[in-house]
Amino acid sequence: MNPFELKGTYTWNIPGISRDPVVFAAKVKAAGFQSIYLKVADGKVPFKCSATAFPGWGENVRQAFVDALHAVGIAVIGWGFLYGDDATEEGRIGAQQCLKYGLDGYIFDVESRFDGWANRMQKAWAVCDTFDRTAPTIPTGLCWWSKWHSPSTGAQWHPKDVAVEFMKHCDYGLPMNYWYTGDLANTDAAHAARALWEIDVSTQQWREITPKPLIPTGRSVSGDGGIPRPASVLAFDDKVRALGHGGISWWVLDGALKTPDIMAALTATEPFGTPVEPPPPVEETLMLSYIEVDVDGVLWENPEPWSLRKKT
Repeated sequence: MNPFELKGTYTWNIPGISRDPVVFAAKVKAAGFQSIYLKVADGKVPFKCSATAFPGWGENVRQAFVDALHAVGIAVIGWGFLYGDDATEEGRIGAQQCLKYGLDGYIFDVESRFDGWANRMQKAWAVCDTFDRTAPTIPTGLCWWSKWHSPSTGAQWHPKDVAVEFMKHCDYGLPMNYWYTGDLANTDAAHAARALWEIDVSTQQWREITPKPLIPTGRSVSGDGGIPRPASVLAFDDKVRALGHGGISWWVLDGALKTPDIMAALTATEPFGTPVEPPPPVEETLMLSYIEVDVDGVLWENPEPWSLRKKT
């Protein structure tokens, strides 16, 4: 099964959740997540946790955590934030981290820092080409804005061309559906409606970029003018399925774990891509053709499998 077509979540700093690989994997499993996206790169270098917040930890990902997650059946996808300063090296470090840790997939996190380059399309090609040459069997995704133009006026907010170029190479699009709630009434219905509007408009705009599968990323933490509610989390999840998307992801586990009602809502959502149970094995029966055997002048026959009887 493709690691993207699952119920997944991003995470930021592993030691902020747990320093114990088994405990970390158990928390992810307990919430029903089938995949987790670990930050493994920042630009052209491996991502290291803050030395102030997590003294002595160093590089975010450790092999023991990947192994513990795999041991409980959770797919592990790496992600890296792209700056565009050295596109070739940004592609190479992502691929190398996948190969180093045995990751199941990789996500290019492309935002304003990368979008702002005049030659962003060439840089996008360089990132993906280098990655594909280094780790050709690793599936990839593009994490980018949920909407690239104004739904009302059509005014461009973000450069469509960079997303088009990345999606020529990537297998999946991961729109950042972090719906705004600052103007909403203080009701579950209003918040759920905004989440539904967000995924509808986002899907329409991404279909102007690519026909490839989308794995929408929903809001599970407060920030940038928006807050999640259990009602909006559940509504978003339902709509993602109704639109036929093959998987879902959430930003971000680190914050969601600090909000019990949001974690309860995330846990309540169903897994994606549940394998169909294979049919029970068919018992093979040796069917003998009808024969007659003359044994010492007596005729015998086999009208049924595994039987011989006198012919009368």
